[in-house]
Order: sequence, then C-alpha cells, then structure tokens
Amino acid sequence: MDSIDYIGFDIHKKTISFCAKEQDGGTLEEGVIPARRADLKVWAQKRARPWKGAMEATLLTGWVYDFLKPLAAESRIVRSAGGRPLAGTSPR
Repeated sequence: MDSIDYIGFDIHKKTISFCAKEQDGGTLEEGVIPARRADLKVWAQKRARPWKGAMEATLLTGWVYDFLKPLAAESRIVRSAGGRPLAGTSPR
C-alpha cells in the first residue's frame, strides 16, 4: 500500500498554517504558507507523496478548498466541533 500524508490547514486572511502527518500519526512537517495561490501551488507541488487535506469551515475557506481540491488525493471542509465533513466535501 502506498503511503499517504494527512494535512490539516488553519486558514487566515494572510497566511495558511499547516501540519502534515504520516499514516502512523508522526508529524512530518509544520509551517506557514502565504495565503496566495502561487505560493500554495508551489507548496502543493513539492509534496513528495499523495495527501489528504482538511480545513475548518470559515469565510476564507472557499477559495483554498477549490484551489487545493485538484491537487490533493482528497480534500474536506469540516465543522470546527468534531471534525465531521460538511455535505458535499467528502468523496462518495
């Protein structure tokens, strides 16, 4: 089975914080990306393995989700309480 990374995003107006974890739960990387499409694309293309991303539903989430969706193995928007996916953001 191929390895896949799990990445959580915390989206702010000017920055996007992230934490990437391996399947066993070990932390791979933590960092901050400028909240610009060009910077996000460079960051996503440097990922060595396929990844699944999750981000909290906020006013700023929409463009990030739309931008990352084709670059990720899976991308989800979750509610802040409990991490449950919102309708339409998980694969069927």
